[in-house]
Amino acid sequence: MLCLVLPHFTREPVDPAELPTIQTDALYINMCPNGKPLDFKFKVIDTKDGDITSSAQIVPAFGGAIIKATDSDQNESSVYVPAIVSDKTPPTINLNGDTEYTVLIGKEFEPPIATAKDNCDGELAVETSGSFDTSKKGNYILTYTATDSSGNQTTVKRSINVTDNTGVIYLTFDDGPSGYTGQLLDVLKKYNVKATFFVTNNGSDDMIRREYDEGHTVGLHSATHDYGYIYQNTDNYFADLSAVHQRVKNITGQDPHLIRFPGGSSNTISRKYDGGEHIMSKLVGMVKEKGYTYFDWNLSSGDASNVTTADAVYENVINRLAPDQQWIILQHDIKGYSVDAVERIIQYGQEHGYTFKKLDENSFTAAHGVAN
Repeated sequence: MLCLVLPHFTREPVDPAELPTIQTDALYINMCPNGKPLDFKFKVIDTKDGDITSSAQIVPAFGGAIIKATDSDQNESSVYVPAIVSDKTPPTINLNGDTEYTVLIGKEFEPPIATAKDNCDGELAVETSGSFDTSKKGNYILTYTATDSSGNQTTVKRSINVTDNTGVIYLTFDDGPSGYTGQLLDVLKKYNVKATFFVTNNGSDDMIRREYDEGHTVGLHSATHDYGYIYQNTDNYFADLSAVHQRVKNITGQDPHLIRFPGGSSNTISRKYDGGEHIMSKLVGMVKEKGYTYFDWNLSSGDASNVTTADAVYENVINRLAPDQQWIILQHDIKGYSVDAVERIIQYGQEHGYTFKKLDENSFTAAHGVAN
């Protein structure tokens, strides 16, 4: 019998200094019930290859997970980390469109299909309940629900208003925030109406933060609202605008780009202070060059002039509305009686088929004719 003895090759012991080094300050790893790791930070450094964190693997193991890292020489390091298995994060639902639509009666309409994602389960199915009938006027609600494998659930609603009126109302409020702004936000929240606030450097940071957090547009009005200063020259105007811009950015973390000139773009009070330089004619172009969009209004509530009661504000607004048009309404949330009229304005608008929207960079601007 012929016996063949094959040579046995063994790898030389690896110097520990050549092994990848796994670095983490975490005492445990957060892990989904399905074994997916969550929110775990670590770094892998190799003496030859440098940072190889991206190629490391996290492998579920009994009671925890093992971090495995292999360098280009096939040197492997591993570290065991205990796990806390938990999933308390609900899925997120993306409507892939607006939360509310206005549809002309008799017109075909199909809302976008909603999708859902979960931190542990990935893509999820979305259940839709509710229906709408475009042949009948009414406000219909569709409800979208997504549930993950841990039982966490998210629900989002979409409103479909079938109407014979395509009119749009943009509620806008200048000069705040003030002590009345919280009351106003409560009313807007009650009716799920989004509005636009052109703010100053007055009032509470918390109110601006709440405006932003509750989905309203936070635009810029003026830091000082001092006509004599801001309309003296363009440098003063932009210094003032920069101050309120920075305030809003500090509070919200976002760069605001919607503005309203104190007095509107058609104001003539600026003639009193600009030394005949026709400052408004310059500013309307300059603000656009700097990336801003300015908005005027085409319906004034009168609360900045001789109107001093909620009833008068309400009558001023509803008597000037007309269907199938866009209306940017000027109000001031520093006037309590004006804020008091908002609920009735919303009720009237909804009862008569108007859609309420907040302004954005693509909205109708209602620009006035520049008079200086």
